[in-house]
Amino acid sequence: MKNYKLEEKLNQYIIDPRKDVYNFELACSYFDIKQYASAISYYLRCAELSKNENLVYESLLCSWNCMAQVGGRPAFERGQILQAIAHSPNRPEAYNAICLWLEFCGNIRIPSDSEKYHMMYSYACMGLSNIDNNKKLKYYNRYNGYFSFLYYKALSGWYIGKKKESEDLFLELHTNALNDLDERYKNLINQNMINLGLLHFIDEE
Repeated sequence: MKNYKLEEKLNQYIIDPRKDVYNFELACSYFDIKQYASAISYYLRCAELSKNENLVYESLLCSWNCMAQVGGRPAFERGQILQAIAHSPNRPEAYNAICLWLEFCGNIRIPSDSEKYHMMYSYACMGLSNIDNNKKLKYYNRYNGYFSFLYYKALSGWYIGKKKESEDLFLELHTNALNDLDERYKNLINQNMINLGLLHFIDEE
């Protein structure tokens, strides 16, 4: 079946292959049809060519997201996220991405759980400190907002000795955030509260 959107984006790219937005839009079209290798190559071209800070930042995040769909390249994923942080350190989305990466890939690349959770805690705090600087990105949609940072801060805090703070954050999440989070985070919050023995606080209320 002919993909007219992809054909349109290919035609505009052919007209001017060095135009940053054409590379970005072509990458997004490849992502939409799950041709992730092609999408990554055009996201990286956009990041290299563009002088638009937001477009470079989003291209780096999208290239990470593409590789995350494929799997098997955790070092590349981490590198793209850290480039995004270095490029726009006052935005929150890449801090959320590195917390996600630590959650799913940290055991592969980080020598110890202690180091992983200390890093997660630090990145969650940095994300929270920049929470108001999230001018909406055009295409990247894996940013989960304020409460996701609270979740990562609560989770990591428990394992680095900040148990009282962690308990308070999990209770806040359970009380105030469940309606604003997707099912994955809801399940994670509830499961962690069970694992950490915190549900009795809810039962006592």
